[in-house]
Amino acid sequence: MGEPLVHWLNWLKAAGLLVVLMAGCSRSDQVPGVDVTGRIYFNGQPLAEGLITFVADARLSSHSDVALSRIDALGCYQLRTPEGRLPRAGVYHVAIVGSCQIGKAQADLQLPNPNTSQLTATIEGPAHQVIQWRLP
Repeated sequence: MGEPLVHWLNWLKAAGLLVVLMAGCSRSDQVPGVDVTGRIYFNGQPLAEGLITFVADARLSSHSDVALSRIDALGCYQLRTPEGRLPRAGVYHVAIVGSCQIGKAQADLQLPNPNTSQLTATIEGPAHQVIQWRLP
């Protein structure tokens, strides 16, 4: 190989390494997340078979994370982002949809829009955080 070509290839390798290092330093998924679990009660009963969604408030958080979880038969949930990561600390708007048995009747909770549900939560971290919901 000629010397100009070797020089050019070395420059490309160095530039590629620099791009990889810069991308690694700025990746938002390297910010540690918070293990958030909780339980939801509706009219005094565990909300079963539902979905809870946390959407970061862009005005009050330094990111735009979305985290969600299925709600199990006991009303319990454990948040993860769609990519499977733990959600980061911040202020979130919350949506909850589900149902529970109250006596012989089934009661549905429908707060599907995090922007209008009037439910908010603050994930503080860095350790495990439990967020319980008791809704009328």
